Amino acid sequence: MDNQPIQAFNAFSVPIYRFHYDNEEMAQACVDMVHQYEKDDPEPCYYPFGYTTFSKKHLENGNVILDERLKPLADFFWGATQYLHEQNKLTGNLFYASSWLTIGRKYSYHERHHHNPHTWSGVYYARAVEGDAGIHFYNPVMSVTAWPHTDATELTEYNSLLSQNEVETGNVIIFPSYLEHKVDQQLEDRERITLAFNFNVEQ
Repeated sequence: MDNQPIQAFNAFSVPIYRFHYDNEEMAQACVDMVHQYEKDDPEPCYYPFGYTTFSKKHLENGNVILDERLKPLADFFWGATQYLHEQNKLTGNLFYASSWLTIGRKYSYHERHHHNPHTWSGVYYARAVEGDAGIHFYNPVMSVTAWPHTDATELTEYNSLLSQNEVETGNVIIFPSYLEHKVDQQLEDRERITLAFNFNVEQ
């Protein structure tokens, strides 16, 4: 190369944010609420081997995070996501479009999907330990095909189809709603409890 400099730059980066929300009271509130919702649910939604509060018949607008018991959680996540929204030079104020609690029991999973047409999505792990199923994001640049006619000697952000994320209680992951993702099958015989949410922009 005759010592000519080669510059690399990211053409289409996707921001995914991960942090820890350390509040045992809010974590326990989520655990207690989802178990009570399941008990009272007249039409329980059992996504493969798990329970999700998708039924709107026993919830106010189906938006669980707006429950007064979770107000500190709702306020914190709104503030964090609004900050990230502005840091990404996007306009408008965010509001909770939807949210739901999930019990991921043994063998539960969620196939590849996205949350369009929402703006931002997130998941809070109210109960999770090492070995529980994590969330994995698909590389949007390689959404159609991977590098052809070659293999990787080491996985990097440029040659991986998936970004794998292990989880534990208190973890929060916030990401653009257009980003495809999946949840692996829960192989351990215990409950992984999450609160997921979507934000839209006020028009």
